[in-house]
Amino acid sequence: FLSIVINSYVNLNIFNSTGRIAGRIGRPKACRAVGMANNRNPIAIVVPCHRVVGASGALVGYAAGLEVKEKLLALESMNNE
Repeated sequence: FLSIVINSYVNLNIFNSTGRIAGRIGRPKACRAVGMANNRNPIAIVVPCHRVVGASGALVGYAAGLEVKEKLLALESMNNE
């Protein structure tokens, strides 16, 4: 399950919630499991799991902390300008 979730992030260019990702992998009721897989991502810098947000669009959970997540997103936005 972890590898399925991680592979779904490879082309993740926009923010998505765990619910939307669960739907993308064909498991629409598995949003909590997607969140746990996200937490266990062994290559978090390479695979953009920091782009996963809450259903409301708010920044939620990141294994390295929300402060690090905010910095990664800020770095990406600077590079995309």
